[in-house]
Amino acid sequence: MADLPRVMILGVSARAAALSAIRAGYVPLAADCFQDEDLAAVCQSRRIDRYPADFESVAAGWPDCPWLYTGGLENHPKLVSRIAARRPLLGNPELVLRQVRDPFKLADTLRQAGLPCLDVSAAPPEASGGKWLRKPRKSGGGRRIEFVSMAAPEDRVPDRSNGKSKPARSARCRPFYYQCYVAGTPCSVVFVAAHGRAVLLGTTRQLIGAAWTGAKGFEYAGSLGPLELSPDEQRQWERIGHCLAGRFGLCGLFGVDAVMTDEAIWVVEVNPRYTASVEVLELAGDVNLLPLHVRACQNGELPEAWSVQPRRSAGKAIVFAERDGRVPGEFGHFVQRVNSAQPRPILADIPAVGRGFVRGEPLVTVLAEGDSLSEVEQSLRQTVALAQAGLACV
Repeated sequence: MADLPRVMILGVSARAAALSAIRAGYVPLAADCFQDEDLAAVCQSRRIDRYPADFESVAAGWPDCPWLYTGGLENHPKLVSRIAARRPLLGNPELVLRQVRDPFKLADTLRQAGLPCLDVSAAPPEASGGKWLRKPRKSGGGRRIEFVSMAAPEDRVPDRSNGKSKPARSARCRPFYYQCYVAGTPCSVVFVAAHGRAVLLGTTRQLIGAAWTGAKGFEYAGSLGPLELSPDEQRQWERIGHCLAGRFGLCGLFGVDAVMTDEAIWVVEVNPRYTASVEVLELAGDVNLLPLHVRACQNGELPEAWSVQPRRSAGKAIVFAERDGRVPGEFGHFVQRVNSAQPRPILADIPAVGRGFVRGEPLVTVLAEGDSLSEVEQSLRQTVALAQAGLACV
């Protein structure tokens, strides 16, 4: 193991990326907000107490090696820049993050390319026939997103540009923005990009606010995939990927969250890093996507096309705590019993026995595979129910 290259992984949760790194022949050093049992079992890891500030001190104490970030750190571009000044970054730098995570710049880019675009506003829209969502600028996992009906007088921005994405400069600094809501199938697509070009790797359906997982509202609760795309849908997605890679200079793996309707694909946001659905695509295809990320970031290399055919359907679901509590001692035995009965673990992100948790906290991830998406979802539901009972969350 000493001869294998190291890679440092930082993010709210690092377990999936760390396992991907191991399968790709790396020795990961991982720091996240949980340091779950299965992460600690496979690599040197740290749990941070002050998010995100502690990442910088943890990174400074580890050996020199390249690094990448997972979910959450795209919202902290200055922190990414400081760490990247000390070690090679496998991912998108500060300037790219600031551009692509700006909902107004994203909307402008899509509109200028002639792609379907959801209207955005810096302040609540006045009462209208459409529905709008209030969303945090530093979003993560769909938390703190809610419907709004009309603006409070003190929150309105007079020069909202009638739905166009050019609010007053001062309004851009607000912690929330507003995006038009469209009903459809929530999905996420994974691309790998370099030199203004993007290659589509796979599409998944998102589980949003799935009550059977304990999720609320618009919380991300998992993914199912890969989805079969029609030739027209494939072309639409490829056009979106090339547009984003070319305009923002994206490199490596990145995800696009969107809503698919019969009429169009509506981009919701861009996640410019290793995403949660990567794990599902890797499981479904028996592939490893991290080497594509490394080659794209280090050498600007991309596959000409991605023709790997999935061998099965796969999915993941996050179990959320429905009340405050502690992980009971019996839960460790439950995990061992369930995982040992399967060819590969189906329970991941395993919390330590005795760890306290609060209502709404993500506690464990359930993985499943099968011959169809419906079979996978049924399996996830069954195992989630068992995990909830084992955690005494219900």
